[in-house]
Amino acid sequence: MLIAVIGATGNTGRAVVKELRALGQNPVCVVRNADKACEVLGADTKTTVAELGTIPAWSSSRTT
Repeated sequence: MLIAVIGATGNTGRAVVKELRALGQNPVCVVRNADKACEVLGADTKTTVAELGTIPAWSSSRTT
């Protein structure tokens, strides 16, 4: 099973990644800054960089 953690370098995201690793999972961490992810989560972490605010479908689906 593939698990992605969005916001993995934030307070909650870090806790989620830590718990998933303790359970034997290796989540993909979706982050805005790869350097920060490496520093905070470790160099062996699977990461992908995304700025979710730039995705057109995401932007158009927001409600105010």
